[in-house]
Amino acid sequence: MNRIFLYSLLLLFVLLPVGASLRPALAAQDTAQIENGDAPADVAGVTPFPNLLLPAVPNADQFGLPLQAVQIGELQEEFIIINVYSWFCAPCQAEGPDLRELSELIGPGGTDGTVRIIGIAAGDDITLTKRFRDKHSLPYALFPDPSLALHGLMQSPPVPTFYIVRNTTDGPHLLATHIGAIRGKAKALYSEVLKLTEASED
Repeated sequence: MNRIFLYSLLLLFVLLPVGASLRPALAAQDTAQIENGDAPADVAGVTPFPNLLLPAVPNADQFGLPLQAVQIGELQEEFIIINVYSWFCAPCQAEGPDLRELSELIGPGGTDGTVRIIGIAAGDDITLTKRFRDKHSLPYALFPDPSLALHGLMQSPPVPTFYIVRNTTDGPHLLATHIGAIRGKAKALYSEVLKLTEASED
């Protein structure tokens, strides 16, 4: 067995069983409907989301991001789409064109000033994140998470998972979760995100 195969097996056992325990009916599916986040709500009736510290990545400025590490809550956009994926995840690779389509719907560099998409690569180092972005021509920032530290703070979701997060004065809040690949569903997901942004204005 080569190193990549062994790494793939390790990642499979680390990611999928934990994620399946969170949403067993959806984790095995290729696509799933957006659902409200199911983390414990606080007293105000909102769902807090961890204010993740995203590591510094090369050429971050080309994505409109600082060159140093930055927290989710420090991003200028009010709404953040977080795609949790892995290089070794076949559905993640298959949805590459859909990720590109989603980012193009949002705007140049994956942001329109209000909504931004980012990727967090569970178990992947900076080399694999660059390889994934180059392979799928993704115009937005991908953040490596080789130790699975960020993945753990997000309750170890299966890959791929999408979180829709809103930055507020009280910190990031989780608006919705989508578990599964978005193959052929980029426009539908973007439409749902727009509905969430409009509902938040009410």
